[in-house]
Amino acid sequence: MPSEIEIKLDLSSEALESLLGSDLLGQPDEALQQSSTYFETDDRRLSEKGFSLRVRSTGASHVQTVKASGPAKS
Repeated sequence: MPSEIEIKLDLSSEALESLLGSDLLGQPDEALQQSSTYFETDDRRLSEKGFSLRVRSTGASHVQTVKASGPAKS
């Protein structure tokens, strides 16, 4: 079963330009266009129960992901 490792970076526009302009990452072999669509019920039941539902599309490939993080705290 495939697994996903996710790293999130929150960069300012200036920091992103600096990173992309550096030699740290090298040159990409190719650039891929991805889109992610998140789904939720009208009453926000998924997030209240600690779930998220996403469909990520890359070209003709579509991957549906359900993540459980535990119930939302009020």
